[in-house]
Amino acid sequence: MTDYPLGKTQIIWDAPDDPDLPPAALVQIPGEDDRRYIASWGACNSDFKEADDDEKLVMLLRQFIHMTVNYDINAKELHEVFMQIPEYRRDLAENGIVDPKWAPDAED
Repeated sequence: MTDYPLGKTQIIWDAPDDPDLPPAALVQIPGEDDRRYIASWGACNSDFKEADDDEKLVMLLRQFIHMTVNYDINAKELHEVFMQIPEYRRDLAENGIVDPKWAPDAED
């Protein structure tokens, strides 16, 4: 699994011209965007860039809700995409939502 650090990650979704694409994906900023998706959020937004690490995590969880409620993205599929973000995995593991082995600093 490729890690996408939260502070450098842009979430992209909504690819109406290609229904075979995953419902969402991650790209690192700076980096190449995937222009097949028409919606994005994250490291490209000034309010996100200015937030501290805890605020970024809260914003990410709000974005998860926004994408599942307003774009009808399957929550389990979006969760799999977000699991590439170490801070997301760590928070879920610390709160007993996923197995601690998924935390980025877990020992094998």
